Amino acid sequence: MITLVLTNRDRDLRIVKKSLNSLSLQSNKEFKTFLIDYGSTLDYLEQLKELIKGFTFVELIICPVQGQLWNKSRAINIALKKSQTAYFLVGDIDLIFHKNFTQIVKQLANPTEVHYFQYGFLSREESLKEKEFEAYEVDFKGNNEVTGTTLFPTETLMGVHGYDEFYHGWGAEDTDIHLRMKNLGMKVKFYENEILVKH
Repeated sequence: MITLVLTNRDRDLRIVKKSLNSLSLQSNKEFKTFLIDYGSTLDYLEQLKELIKGFTFVELIICPVQGQLWNKSRAINIALKKSQTAYFLVGDIDLIFHKNFTQIVKQLANPTEVHYFQYGFLSREESLKEKEFEAYEVDFKGNNEVTGTTLFPTETLMGVHGYDEFYHGWGAEDTDIHLRMKNLGMKVKFYENEILVKH
């Protein structure tokens, strides 16, 4: 079983819906999803709550930190503390997922390994369209420096107290946790066999 965490603040609800729709279509349903809202406006939150009602597999956790700096690490760690599964997967709310994503994640899960996934980046015009996953045309592929979607053994991630909450903004927290995993002797592997997430 896998826990998936997605973090959000005032993202376009069309983007949120696309991401959650792609998760609802997964061939393997053995995953738990936390959506951590970190400081969205009150009006937005009411709309988000309505949207989430259509996705019964998602648990929405609201952090009333309006006006504070965005802290993705803290949002992730809230879900980590609630996780009761052997594996913990960090994703992004502006991704759409291949229908076999969670099945492949399950196959990759290994207590001595960390896996992260190649992104297929869409043009802005393409991202606004409504299509099946395979039909979205990738503008360019991310390389192994794009570390936003990562699968961890939960116990190992908890053992280093999760993501470092010193970081604010975007990106550095992902690089940091990968380095800390490597320093523990974990194998950190980049999955690029096929594109399973599109951004």
